[in-house]
Amino acid sequence: MRASRLPLLSDNRLFLPDEIGAPQEIVIVESDAWYAWLRSEAARSFTLKHHLGTFTVRRERKRNGWYWYMYRKRQGKLYKAYVGKAEEISRERLFTVVEELAGRNDDGGSPTRALSDSKEAPSRLSPVVMDDEKPSLPSQTFAPAHPNGAGKLHLPAQRSPLIGREREVVSICSLLQRVEVRLVTLTGTGGIGKTRLGIQVATELAATFADGIHYVPLASIRDPELVMPTIAQTLGIKENSGQSHLSLLKAYMHDRHMLLLLDNFEQLLRAAPAISDLLATCLRLKILLTSRAPLHIGGEYEIHVLPLAVPDPKHLPAIEHLPEYSAVTLFLHRAQMIKPDFQLTSINAHFVAEICVRLDGLPLAIELAAARSKLLPPQALLSRLERRLAVLTTGELDAPIRQQTLRNTLNWSYDLLNKDEQWLFRHFAIFVGGCHLSVFEEFCKVLGNLSLPILDGVTSLVDKSLLQVDTSDGQEPYLMMLETVREYALECLSASSEMRATQQAYIDTYCSFTKEADWTLLGIERETWPAWGNREQETWLDWMEKEYGNLRVVLDSLLEHDEIEQSLRFTVAIANLWFFRGPLIEGQRYFERVVEMSSASQVESKARGWALYVAGWQAFYRSDERRALVFLEESKRIFQRLDYARGVAANLVVLSDIEHHRGNTRLGDELVEESLRLYSDLRDYVGVGHALMTQGILVFFRGELARASSLFEESLIASKKVGQRWVIASNLHYLGWTHFLQGDYAKARQLSEESLNLFKEIGYGNFAVETQVVLADEVAALGDVTRARALLEDALSRGREMESQDDIARALYGLGNLAQRQGELGRARTFYEEALAILKQKAEIPDRVQWVLASCLEGTAEIAFAQGQSAWAVRLLAKADALRIGDTYRNAIGYDQKLYQHIQAEVAVQLGKEIFSALWIEGRSMATEQVMAARGLDRVLPAAPSTPSPSSQPSPTLPPCGLTRREFEVLRLLAEGLTNSQIAGRLVISPTTVNSYLSSIYSKLGVSSRLGAMRYAIDHRLS
Repeated sequence: MRASRLPLLSDNRLFLPDEIGAPQEIVIVESDAWYAWLRSEAARSFTLKHHLGTFTVRRERKRNGWYWYMYRKRQGKLYKAYVGKAEEISRERLFTVVEELAGRNDDGGSPTRALSDSKEAPSRLSPVVMDDEKPSLPSQTFAPAHPNGAGKLHLPAQRSPLIGREREVVSICSLLQRVEVRLVTLTGTGGIGKTRLGIQVATELAATFADGIHYVPLASIRDPELVMPTIAQTLGIKENSGQSHLSLLKAYMHDRHMLLLLDNFEQLLRAAPAISDLLATCLRLKILLTSRAPLHIGGEYEIHVLPLAVPDPKHLPAIEHLPEYSAVTLFLHRAQMIKPDFQLTSINAHFVAEICVRLDGLPLAIELAAARSKLLPPQALLSRLERRLAVLTTGELDAPIRQQTLRNTLNWSYDLLNKDEQWLFRHFAIFVGGCHLSVFEEFCKVLGNLSLPILDGVTSLVDKSLLQVDTSDGQEPYLMMLETVREYALECLSASSEMRATQQAYIDTYCSFTKEADWTLLGIERETWPAWGNREQETWLDWMEKEYGNLRVVLDSLLEHDEIEQSLRFTVAIANLWFFRGPLIEGQRYFERVVEMSSASQVESKARGWALYVAGWQAFYRSDERRALVFLEESKRIFQRLDYARGVAANLVVLSDIEHHRGNTRLGDELVEESLRLYSDLRDYVGVGHALMTQGILVFFRGELARASSLFEESLIASKKVGQRWVIASNLHYLGWTHFLQGDYAKARQLSEESLNLFKEIGYGNFAVETQVVLADEVAALGDVTRARALLEDALSRGREMESQDDIARALYGLGNLAQRQGELGRARTFYEEALAILKQKAEIPDRVQWVLASCLEGTAEIAFAQGQSAWAVRLLAKADALRIGDTYRNAIGYDQKLYQHIQAEVAVQLGKEIFSALWIEGRSMATEQVMAARGLDRVLPAAPSTPSPSSQPSPTLPPCGLTRREFEVLRLLAEGLTNSQIAGRLVISPTTVNSYLSSIYSKLGVSSRLGAMRYAIDHRLS
């Protein structure tokens, strides 16, 4: 039976294992969790790893309580030392006892004095006799460094703990203990910590190899022929003139069970066949090797060493949790070695996190940065890291020269490259955030290097850890370079006098790719529209999203150098990226810049016409009608002079939208009809589908549901002909919404689900939020409150991620509406008020979210009515009604018109017609901010009429649907908008009993929600 593994303490972290011994939970030493664990029943013992060896720490019961002791076997005897009570055990205390047990103060092997603050502690270290009557030590994760029978350990001493590599150590140790594994190569970029990791792994495996572990440093040699002699010299094998060093090594290690740690092999890769030969002959030999590139020989297991974990500076955890990121822990440890009083604070935490991110989590870079802490606080240090290589120059003087500065480390890597690899390395630095392999290949061709073996060279740079490759999307490889490495590569490029030609090739490459993309995405020269949302377009948008850093740099350069026509074409080519994927605000700024720059030139090209068109609908999208009209009319004029019907029709659709918003319904209808005629003449079914959908949306928001539904169906047919998936998804959304407003919840849900799935499939998240909000209402109406809440919470998260205030307001309204239907009136009002506060920030509320404003006011009115604030409820309903009345685009449809009409009737009876009318007129004339502030400002109202309200009169009919008299009373009070607690108070019953009645009512009425029951009562005039 396999022994369970002990918790492992290493590098200031306690790793608590799961049932199979894998680290499951991490506890930081000296944290609250650390002391809680030490005092818990689960804490019996743990293994402590230190560069001085392996120790076991146990909790033992003595006369006065529980105490912790440390054990270590030395010179064949087991020694024990007192550590302390749980509350006394700090990192410093543990390491002090470690030094005592390791014999650091030993003057010749006699027992050393143990630290003691307790009468229970022994005054001296003494051997512990282990016999059948004494409990044996628990099994350990790894054996001590020098157990009886194990070979010697020849490794360089380490003066500081290895930080952040615990999982790698466990994984590599496990790998090397597998019978079939003979060669493990640790690869990674310079400064990643391969050597230190290799030494730690070798230390942990000391007990595994009977004939020892030997460290062979190879950094000082460049000739592959010297590898075998160096290994032989390290092992103390004498030369024999008649035999090669390889033969001598084979003979010596033929049946020896040993591990060789070959460090820094990257400059000696041509010696790989000799390594393979050695392993083939010496069957008990294993090799752990560090290199910036793999050997590419049979049986090699490559472990790519990754940077340390870094936090997200935009979402920092609490300060006490920051050290859970190993990069931060390393920075703290090294900074405290220089400046012992250095601590994380609320002031410096963000800067420390940003330093670790800026340095790509590279251990060497972080150590060199932390070494500056004596002079520079984190904020000052961060500001200097714009030029990393100039700052990271203060390494330990006894470290290898290549590790004393970051530049030396990178110089070492660069010098190992051949001429072609050096060219590829320095030229790749021009790319921001990396690029696709095909882009880099095209870039090299533009520069004229047609004969360069690009694929082989890139593969070599990836092997040598100077480039990383991402193939996670299953498509074309995306190449990346760490920013720290890129800074060095840019220096090399600048020094080569190739920068100007490189920059021009960079611009030309992306202009070529975006020209190809434009034909699929918008098509400046096309006579008809490309379909939006087809597979090819999605591929291009994915490509642009990854390349966006480079696209931004190229566009800025074109604008800076007044390349007018190229700027126009480039901006138009990536317009759909901003529209469908975001960020919209950045797209708006670029289009305004390019339009302004081109206006002085009087250029009348199709590219300028399209740039004005996009700038126009973007201005309208953010409710700037004046600028939108200027841009769109100018675009239409250019297209008319160029006799370009598609461009004219495109402008007419947006101009129709604007005229409807301004109240010019007839003109708006005429414009969209004219666009439909032009598109039909062109047989442009993409344009036809879009124009029909736009027309449908306009009449939908006018309340003409039957006509809107017909237009959406027509648009759907046209769009399906050409695979216009974005417009198909949009039509399905509005058709679902239409069915919902008509009370067909099941059909509404089906259509909205189709729409949402299609939006997600084509990656158009900008358009999915409204669909999610409507779908949430639909599923809630069908009784699935859990799904409704999940949809709305996801919609809110998506809106915040896109920084879309409109979508955030939509989602907040939906959450408020759901909370209200669940009787959570306080939460509902909070959501409504948050949504209204967001909309209030806008100079003008966009038409597409006017319905959110009106619906929030209506929801708040319902709550006010339920809470007895009748006058405020009247004003709120009146303001919402004012927003909805009129033959304009903003005339959205309320979800609960019958309910609000019922509330109006109730309040009119309560207040009297004269007071109700006065409040209604007042509410309609108030601004939104004023009507929201009217709560608590109600004037003293005359007493309600003596005639009892309908809700207090007995029902003239028998309860419907088999309801009992009490259930009928609960239903009528529910229809009045009362909460469960209020109903309980009226009927002198408990809220639990009310819930029980409601469950029975829902079942008998065939509804599944509070809203359904209220609607039933109103529709059947039961209140």
